[in-house]
Amino acid sequence: MNIETKTKVYDFFVELYKKYYKPGNLVIDITEDIDNKHFTGVDFVYNAHVATIKVEAFGLELYKIIMKPISQIDKYEFEEFFGFGRHCDGFDTEKKVIYCPKFVEYSLEEVKKAIVSSNIKNKDEFMKDLEILMLYGGYVNSRKAIVEMKDFLTVI
Repeated sequence: MNIETKTKVYDFFVELYKKYYKPGNLVIDITEDIDNKHFTGVDFVYNAHVATIKVEAFGLELYKIIMKPISQIDKYEFEEFFGFGRHCDGFDTEKKVIYCPKFVEYSLEEVKKAIVSSNIKNKDEFMKDLEILMLYGGYVNSRKAIVEMKDFLTVI
């Protein structure tokens, strides 16, 4: 991908950011197998084990926060957060969710510099870094933004 194409991708990134960003956390179910040694913290609000895993996108350091419940709590906020049914229907201590950041991690100027100056040539690798950046960087809190970015990359 050349600089002109990367600049177009960045411009579309900004459009998606404006369209899909609102302060607040995006919570995503994951099926990824995360080794229990990563769960070193505890979140008392959500009664959950916490794993903080460093990830990188376009050379920018970000963190993937994964949470899994410690024990069942029949409370709406807990059930909603983990996606359990009423009265914790379907409760599973191995259920994992990604807790994306509430606010953006890097300024748009830093993001532009990282995207445009990246050495990534392959569109699939480029999309992987974009997805990491968009979600774990706090720029969008909707999976629709990722779908739109993937569609955009297929036509440029």
